[in-house]
Amino acid sequence: MSRVAAGCPSCQSVFFVSAAQGKVANNLVRCGRCGHLFSVVEHLTQSLPEPEEVLRPAEPETPIELQPVLGAGWVGEGDEADLPAAQPGMPVEAIVLADAGGSELEYGAVASPGESFFVPPNLRLDLGDDFELTSPAAVAGGLARRVALAVVIVSFALIGLAGQFVVFQLPALSQTPEYRPWLQGFCRLLSCQLAAYAAPSLVRVEHLQVRDHPDLQGSLLVELVLTNTAPLEQAFPVLILSFDELSGRRIAARRLVAAEYLPKSIDPNGRIPVNKAVRIRLGILDPGARALSYAVVVAQ
Repeated sequence: MSRVAAGCPSCQSVFFVSAAQGKVANNLVRCGRCGHLFSVVEHLTQSLPEPEEVLRPAEPETPIELQPVLGAGWVGEGDEADLPAAQPGMPVEAIVLADAGGSELEYGAVASPGESFFVPPNLRLDLGDDFELTSPAAVAGGLARRVALAVVIVSFALIGLAGQFVVFQLPALSQTPEYRPWLQGFCRLLSCQLAAYAAPSLVRVEHLQVRDHPDLQGSLLVELVLTNTAPLEQAFPVLILSFDELSGRRIAARRLVAAEYLPKSIDPNGRIPVNKAVRIRLGILDPGARALSYAVVVAQ
């Protein structure tokens, strides 16, 4: 098959093109050295550059036909007969002489618009390559494990926040009858001391009487009954005993703690039972004849 020599107008490289290869893309070829696209007909050359002298043992003068290594997507000279007829837009393949000495041949294909001409070696795929594919079931399983771990972490965080709230609000919460049974169990687990329940407003003072002391001259005997109307037992409250004139002016007053007004048979650190009356008898000094009004109230 006849071939012609064409020179690249860009880099002056010379290469041979067969007639069949020239007809594929209307005589358009791409230089394998600089990538320039030009017409073979317009750049035919009659003279070839002198090859560089190479210092090596003499070889036969018979021209050696270089056999290029054919890879995927390349067409050799022996396959020219199998090339399809020229069609518009069909890629062009040309045999390009890499340098003027013709020491190496490359087969270059004219890339279509928008297509990269060179493919990096690391992006080439072989049919024998193994691929590791992640199945949708494995992806779903990993997502489920991450969601479960996040739920566990959030749950522990919420439990920790709830525990801190209970610890800091324990004195106030312990005075709520609805929460107190739960807090007692909480303190048993953590070995903490729950504050005593106190609702002094729910302690009633009943049957108050003040009269002369039968055994001590110049003293008065105060008798009263304390009743706990709260839903829980609570500590004995502080009592305030006061004496006033008829005009309302206060003459004397005294604060009495549980150890001062309870009989010796009752522990002052104990609790008032629910809806159970506690009778109290207390002797005090007589504040004088002007003390015509008296009262006992529970300190809040």
